[in-house]
Amino acid sequence: MDKISVLGGGSWGTTLANLLAAKDLNVSIWARDPKIFVKNKNTLINKKYLPKYKLSSKLKIQEDIKEAVLSANLIIIAIPSKDFRKIFNGGILLIKNRRQQRDSTKNKKVNWFWGSLTQSKWTYAQVILAAAVSNFLGLSSSLFIMVVYDRVVPNQAIESLIALTIGVLIALGFDFLIKMLRANFIDRAGKRADARMSRLIFNQLMTMNLATKNDKSGALASTVREFESLR
Repeated sequence: MDKISVLGGGSWGTTLANLLAAKDLNVSIWARDPKIFVKNKNTLINKKYLPKYKLSSKLKIQEDIKEAVLSANLIIIAIPSKDFRKIFNGGILLIKNRRQQRDSTKNKKVNWFWGSLTQSKWTYAQVILAAAVSNFLGLSSSLFIMVVYDRVVPNQAIESLIALTIGVLIALGFDFLIKMLRANFIDRAGKRADARMSRLIFNQLMTMNLATKNDKSGALASTVREFESLR
């Protein structure tokens, strides 16, 4: 279960922590003066800010702010700004969510080109299947002409000609529909790949330290134009 730390033992912080603890969540609260919380038997009371209200017995009191911050998955700051300035030491706390932590531990190289194509591999598989079916249906006109000259004309089989014509029209209709769907699939896959390539290239440019590069700025601009041409 994720641990939640509420920083601030005032009326707002205490009420918020108590509500979370009542939901069977793992909640701890930190206050500058932990003595404001008094435990009497199975009852916990904030004698300074909420003396008339009984708090949840599942609420934990954390006396060390460092431990409260480092051991928590979620931190809620309920400290007034004037009091927060007194305990703030000028440092910055950088927090990553679980997805960012998993991505950072993988430490794998991102391929901007093949990765953009493989994210739509199912779409491209549908395009290949549609192209195969379309090419197969495209043979219907050639088969129609061959059957007409070889079978229908010599035997004057008008009924067969009508049936073959209807069949060929249906096949050509399916062929047109499949080509429209294939074009739509290719357009959607291309847009997804273009959006991912643009994002990766832009992120790479934004994180690049130009001070350590010996190349001229014109060379970098030329490389970006080449990427644009490829897109």
